[in-house]
Amino acid sequence: MSVWRRTVAQLAYSYDVGVWGEPGHFVARGLQASARIGGWNRGVFLRNASVDSSLPSTYLFAQARARAVADRSDPESWVVSAAVYAVDGSETPANARAEIMRRGSATALAEVEFVADAARAGKLQADADQIYNGRRAETPWITDAAYAGDFAAAQWAQDLSGSFGVFPINLLKREYPPFLHMFAALKPPPGWPSASLVLANPTPIKDRFELFSVGARENEVDVTEDALLGRREALCTVRIGSKDEIDAEKLS
Repeated sequence: MSVWRRTVAQLAYSYDVGVWGEPGHFVARGLQASARIGGWNRGVFLRNASVDSSLPSTYLFAQARARAVADRSDPESWVVSAAVYAVDGSETPANARAEIMRRGSATALAEVEFVADAARAGKLQADADQIYNGRRAETPWITDAAYAGDFAAAQWAQDLSGSFGVFPINLLKREYPPFLHMFAALKPPPGWPSASLVLANPTPIKDRFELFSVGARENEVDVTEDALLGRREALCTVRIGSKDEIDAEKLS
């Protein structure tokens, strides 16, 4: 059979590789690759033969994002981050690649980490699961978007204008400048904007932030520039602290 007519299923999967991903998502501990992992620029095809895998496809395509070495004294300690895509085993490799390019990155199943073998993947997955489970126990609202329980241990915001009152929030701090921090209302108060992104600009007063919403047709860069240059009115100004601190401020 001509190599040009060979299908994805007919490739030689001669290399074992371990893979792990973010907790809570599907994970296959061991896969077989059509080429050595690392240094790829056109991607690698994979066969998923794991009986306990929740990957929704027997054949996959992986496109590398980044490569690192955990321990330079151990040549097998490499880690490759890659996006994986489901592919049809009856397609030719060229057609499978073309279909992925046509559909775009939004169709990736997940971003996963490849390592030298399944044993390493299992160890890294166990470590990640432990961290994830601890975070979920301490801050369930971070790992569960549908969480509706007690937010007492979360950060809270008090809207100093009085429009939105007091509500639990999550503040993701970034390098400032040039980036404004990212702000999310865990339990949005009445009237809270439906914008997918709200930016928090620190004020000269400690724990006070001006909030700016990014509209559906706006981008973060333009909103940030307008906010820093005073060309945009803030949604509101909030004080951020623990629930006890915010309650104490309200009573003082």
